[in-house]
This record gives sequence, C-alpha cells and structure tokens, in this order.
Amino acid sequence: IKSLSISWKSGCLKTNGESMLDNVIGWVKKLTEVGVSFIALAVVVQIIFGSQAAFLPGDIIARLTDIIVGLGAANLVGLIAVGLLYKIFTK
Repeated sequence: IKSLSISWKSGCLKTNGESMLDNVIGWVKKLTEVGVSFIALAVVVQIIFGSQAAFLPGDIIARLTDIIVGLGAANLVGLIAVGLLYKIFTK
C-alpha cells in the first residue's frame, strides 16, 4: 500500500510531491480530452447514420457549423477566440 504524505511547502499543499492543483488540472485535461473525443465520435456517427440518429441529441454538425460561422462573423475577436481555444486544447 502506497503511503500518503501531505506537506505545506511554499504556500502550496502537496501530496506525494504533486500539488493538489496539478491533480485538478490533470483531471480537467482528461475530461476535456474525453469531451473532444465524444464530439468527434458524434460527428462520425452523424456522417454515417445521418442527422436523425436515435442516440444523438440533435444535429451535431449543424451546431458545429453555427459555432464556426459565429466565430467567423466576429472577425478579429473570432480569430482570437479560435487561437485561445487552440492553445487550450494543445496544451
């Protein structure tokens, strides 16, 4: 059984050499990866079975297209938003 050591160093609570914040950030990254994977799967399923697939909640491709059109209509702000989203997902 692995022992748990908790310490307070430089104003940050640490457990076994890893801060709790790093642990939370790791969970958020994994959940984001799962979400992006589900979106990609939904797009593929909709391409194969059409927009009336019984197990999809609506038209996924139309929603993604609306988001892309909305970002494109925002010009520079949309470009900055796309850049920030890219930075977040590739981090």
